Amino acid sequence: MIAPSIISDLWAHGITLRLTADGEHLAAPADKLTPEQRATILAHKPELIDYLRAAHDTTNALLVVAMRVCDRHGDGYAARQEMRDQCLELPPHLQADLLAHFNPKRSTT
Repeated sequence: MIAPSIISDLWAHGITLRLTADGEHLAAPADKLTPEQRATILAHKPELIDYLRAAHDTTNALLVVAMRVCDRHGDGYAARQEMRDQCLELPPHLQADLLAHFNPKRSTT
């Protein structure tokens, strides 16, 4: 699967690729994309959309597991919010890695 590599490369260049609200299209800051990056995204658009849809499920699972970790540590509201914010700041490939770390029995994207 090439989608994680594309997402990782974009992330390394400060670009976050996301799904639109309807989940049918991709959104990225067009002024930051190089012509090569734009061509790569277009060439792999269906795979990227599928990957980001699956990543949405990973994000939800990560938040559930992260809150369980906070519960185990007796974290208060501020710590829980900080954990949630940090999880959401991660790109999909790193969210999947963190989910696997917190919950190694679950299969990730």
